[in-house]
Amino acid sequence: MGKYIYSTDINVKIDKVCKDCAVQLMLDFPEQSVDEIDEFLKLVIHFLKDNFANIGAQECILVLDFDKTKTGPIVSSQIVLDEIKNDNNLIKVNGTLQVLESGRIDNLSNLEVSRYSKKNDCILIQIHNGLDISIYSKGMLTDQKNVRNPLAKPPVNNRFNRTADDYKISLIDFYKEKVRTNLTKHWFKESQRILRGGQTEEIFQLALVQWFSEHLSMVKVYAKPKKLSADETDIEIVKHGGNNYLLELKWLGKNENSDYTLSKITSAMHQVENYLESDQVVLEATLVVYDGRIIEEFNKFISIEEETGNWKQIKECETMELSSRATAYVFHLINQPASKRKSA
Repeated sequence: MGKYIYSTDINVKIDKVCKDCAVQLMLDFPEQSVDEIDEFLKLVIHFLKDNFANIGAQECILVLDFDKTKTGPIVSSQIVLDEIKNDNNLIKVNGTLQVLESGRIDNLSNLEVSRYSKKNDCILIQIHNGLDISIYSKGMLTDQKNVRNPLAKPPVNNRFNRTADDYKISLIDFYKEKVRTNLTKHWFKESQRILRGGQTEEIFQLALVQWFSEHLSMVKVYAKPKKLSADETDIEIVKHGGNNYLLELKWLGKNENSDYTLSKITSAMHQVENYLESDQVVLEATLVVYDGRIIEEFNKFISIEEETGNWKQIKECETMELSSRATAYVFHLINQPASKRKSA
């Protein structure tokens, strides 16, 4: 009997089967059937297609647990939103999308998600922007697809990815995605516009450092670096090969213990200028202010650029004016839905 030669058509079919996501996952978990894994993937896709309008662009992770003895409520958009509100971004489900438990991965970068999948020897689905998904198995990225357009090419970049030189755009992205929606959990009594006490600035600082670390390319981001001046600044962005940027964070309004007025901002402007005078290597310094006062007070800032009711870029406050290497952004802390907010 001669050696069998596969036809071109058979080769195409074999290649298609081998590249099928369910088949690849089954090879990692041979005790599970292809049909079971395929059904799970279909349920996830249908869930995202049906609930995209409610979940929106919130990022989260679904982890598959093969244990059929565990049961729980079927995953819903409300469950996902509640978990995100409770600072959880990971939901463990069984093959029929019953919720088993929740948890958190501090950094949703590709590297950290991959590490989690490898360490826990699991299949997980990372959901980006509500419709794009990345499927990991035992630490390896197995597939990427858009649930509405399965044949579309995988996204090249996260829509929030920026270069170091565009850190100010990333700063605005952070405000819109995290601060404006209170995912930073900065309110102590939201209805009364009272911020959490203690180190209020650190609430924003830690979240912003994480955001920059995930979304700025070719940089190192440092919290509270030791500079040449007596004071330490809040954040330093160091671009590979050169430019350094400094950020100083402040807040206005009331927290559980204190009440900060405009004098805090003029003092911070002087602080920023001192940084620039002490460290000539720094290309630019930016004062970032989170304003917890009422909208009428926020609107008194004179801006050189703004998005009405949200943020203003300013160059002066009271009698203090920033030099050319410095700038400042003031972000209004919102505690009402858009339909109830005043723009005046």
